[in-house]
Amino acid sequence: MKNNKANTKNDKTKELIEKLENGIQNLYSSENYINYLKTISKFHNYSINNSLLIALQNPYAKCVAGFNSWKTNFKRTVNKGEKGIKILAPAPYKIKLEKQKIDPESKKPLTDKNGNPITEMVEMTKPCFRVVHVFDVLQTSGEPLPTIANELKADVENFDNFYNILKKVSPFPVNEKDITTGANGYCDPANKEIAIRTGMSESQSIKTCIHEIAHSILHVNHEKMDKDKNTKEVEAESIAFVVSNHFGIETSDYSFGYIAGWSTDKELKELKSSLDTIQKTANKLITKIESAYKELQVSKQNIKDSIIHDNEIDLDREKIKSSDHYYGKIDFLGSNGNVGETIYYKDRKSFEREEKESTNIGRPIDSIVFNNKKSSIKDKIYDAKKKADSIFIKTKKLEERLGR
Repeated sequence: MKNNKANTKNDKTKELIEKLENGIQNLYSSENYINYLKTISKFHNYSINNSLLIALQNPYAKCVAGFNSWKTNFKRTVNKGEKGIKILAPAPYKIKLEKQKIDPESKKPLTDKNGNPITEMVEMTKPCFRVVHVFDVLQTSGEPLPTIANELKADVENFDNFYNILKKVSPFPVNEKDITTGANGYCDPANKEIAIRTGMSESQSIKTCIHEIAHSILHVNHEKMDKDKNTKEVEAESIAFVVSNHFGIETSDYSFGYIAGWSTDKELKELKSSLDTIQKTANKLITKIESAYKELQVSKQNIKDSIIHDNEIDLDREKIKSSDHYYGKIDFLGSNGNVGETIYYKDRKSFEREEKESTNIGRPIDSIVFNNKKSSIKDKIYDAKKKADSIFIKTKKLEERLGR
């Protein structure tokens, strides 16, 4: 009975793997390929095999998880009667084998005094997979899902924000240039530079930038130069589509009409290798962009928290037109030297503290003290306290020198 169950499980796994291989062969028509890339953009952290299995069974899936995972991690329940999507989950198992013992120093097989090999029992882990079921979010009910992609989608409308994040995650510096060859951009491995043509639409600039970043990650290492030019372009353009689609950037102008011709003379192993490269690189880029976005949000929140804590005032927000009521102001500078935010400070204590903290963490600032600012009672108390502290420290040092 136990063997029958094991055989049934093996048959199901085998059936799913066959479906997977047939799916790869049928993938390379323009429409099927775009649908597959859309699936990767939603499930970028899934393996190439499972991304394809999800696309084959439910091309409209948005977010999948197991039955218990929906309940435990997302406070959602699978609707009654829903049919799961089959994917492959690792199910390694251990076996014991009798192997000849090897001398750790000479790396040669050990023998006894009669010349017979000495053996030992060794435990080994054998890779294996089993079929599990996941469900799409539309098959569940419960609390709404938080997603950074939706938050970023709003920020993508702020072109500078998203473009600067791309520059931050790029392996090479990204510069805008007047390219006259007709190309939208290029990756120059020799000079370690990415160039983007000026004058393009914002979405096209972003997509071109992602395309060239993909080249800089994948195609500049001489050990990986065995790929032909068309394969490199397919990989870079596919990654640009996946990342752009993930963050809600318009992708309707993408066309993969050439994909069928490119794939015709490729072996299954080669096609699967490119799909694996696309998935892993897109996942790496999406993760880096989201991480950079989170850092940006934390930075903004820290500035807001300091405003509330120190009773500082944002000039633009309060629409204050005179500096008569403020001790000074600090401009917080971006990496390009431009002013990102300006904060006005009511008293010297909070002003000097921010100056000191910014210097300690290496945050670039430009600070100005208003000369027409009259000392407030708060500043006079602060000055008196600093003076008293200074006298106290000097007195203690003098006592120590005198041995008291």
